Amino acid sequence: MRARLTPRNILLYVLGIACISFGVVLSFRTGFGGNPGDTLTAVLSTVTGLTFGLTSAIICAVYILFLSVFFRTWKFTFLVAQVAIFSPIADFWGLVVLKDFHPTGAAAWVAFAVSALAIPLGSSILIRTKLPAGIFDELMFFTAHVTKFKLSAARTLNESLIVGLAIAIGYLSGNGLGAVGLGTIAYALSVGWILKGILLLSERIFPGRETT
Repeated sequence: MRARLTPRNILLYVLGIACISFGVVLSFRTGFGGNPGDTLTAVLSTVTGLTFGLTSAIICAVYILFLSVFFRTWKFTFLVAQVAIFSPIADFWGLVVLKDFHPTGAAAWVAFAVSALAIPLGSSILIRTKLPAGIFDELMFFTAHVTKFKLSAARTLNESLIVGLAIAIGYLSGNGLGAVGLGTIAYALSVGWILKGILLLSERIFPGRETT
């Protein structure tokens, strides 16, 4: 079924992006290590001095170009709109709402759990709209297509590669591990499975996009 740009779909799409961006920014506030898919953005933001949102926009533009060329379709250009929404919202969360939020102790663990749920929840909302999913989700579908892995395994592979690149750049630039920590490993091992679970649950309630 072809996706339609209905007011409901657009609202859900923005909600999904807001949810993902909140989870991403929050993950960097826990002190345990950031969301793996965005550790590269974090270290490049530190190196270049650009805001997290702007750095994310540049990296995502590269991802969009890659997907468009590989699949030989303009379908992914819709993701430009997503980037235009995500980047300012991410900076809003990071520079305004969570600017002075640095939890410790039990609060840090709660923030960690909330971020680990917010990211896949937002991704599932995007997928359910049947509009192009989140950029990292489209990369997940790409990897699953090429490797024949299940979605959870494909996402874990993608994020592991991104973390490896982030660590390499971090050490080469004198920033060490940067935003990578034990929490990053936990995100890499859990987010894909949480997303899979949310999609399977929503599929039982609201039949829709294929999740395998």
